[in-house]
Amino acid sequence: MLGNLILIDGPSLANDQLANKEWTDKKKLIKTWSQQTPLTVEALKCRNWTKKAIKNRTNELAKLAVKTWSA
Repeated sequence: MLGNLILIDGPSLANDQLANKEWTDKKKLIKTWSQQTPLTVEALKCRNWTKKAIKNRTNELAKLAVKTWSA
């Protein structure tokens, strides 16, 4: 799902470093890297990365896409 993807500005092999870590550990690690995109900053506010959170984020990103590309 689109909502489960996060753009990060991290070091080489950042995805490998995040791999199968728990969300709280991933958040801590991502926050140590360079400044992130506004969408990533929003995602990092999420307390738990659950199916419901991902679905909600997917819906919000879809609304943003329609608003952005409908002009």
